[in-house]
Amino acid sequence: MYKRILVILLLTLPVCVSAKAKGHQIKTGSDLQHWCEKRSAKYLKAKKLQFYNWTASTVNTNNVYETRGEWRTREHNFRFRCQAKKGTSKPTFIVGEE
Repeated sequence: MYKRILVILLLTLPVCVSAKAKGHQIKTGSDLQHWCEKRSAKYLKAKKLQFYNWTASTVNTNNVYETRGEWRTREHNFRFRCQAKKGTSKPTFIVGEE
């Protein structure tokens, strides 16, 4: 029981990672949303979780795009946040943000 609670806590703690978009520049909000979807799916696959139903929204404030997205699993919803300045190839990926 305690092991399961610990695993849930570790999965939901905020994690911030800056990852290169493999030479691809973020030019639009759609670019960031697509990148965030792929990056978050990769994160969940590495945790060997089955997930479905990606939902996300993206806003642009002063040429900084921010995507807030969510994947569902059987037991939890996992939230992600990605940010990038327009034209950058280094978005920021954050796990567990509300």
